[in-house]
Amino acid sequence: MKNAGVTPATLRAIHESFQVAHTLRHIQPAKRDEARFKDITTVIPPNSLIGVGGSFCQQLNDEEVQTLNAGGSVFFHGILMYQDIFDKWRYLGFGFRTIDNCII
Repeated sequence: MKNAGVTPATLRAIHESFQVAHTLRHIQPAKRDEARFKDITTVIPPNSLIGVGGSFCQQLNDEEVQTLNAGGSVFFHGILMYQDIFDKWRYLGFGFRTIDNCII
């Protein structure tokens, strides 16, 4: 995540997930009211990058392995909840996918 603003932001919670599929149209990201947020507190300085996520570990089932072997991708997605300096809570969705064993 990048804080592209000129003031600090405080990352408060994250919902993260992944799915294995052949195309994006099969992906069903969580809606904000359905998300299971994990509480965190990290201050992100202005114009700074911070890595988030990747703290989950889940074994792929046989169907997911077959999908990957047939040219599918892993789609990572989630929602960040952060607080700005004016005490306003904000939400930011994110997503990326693997292709040919690389993340794009």
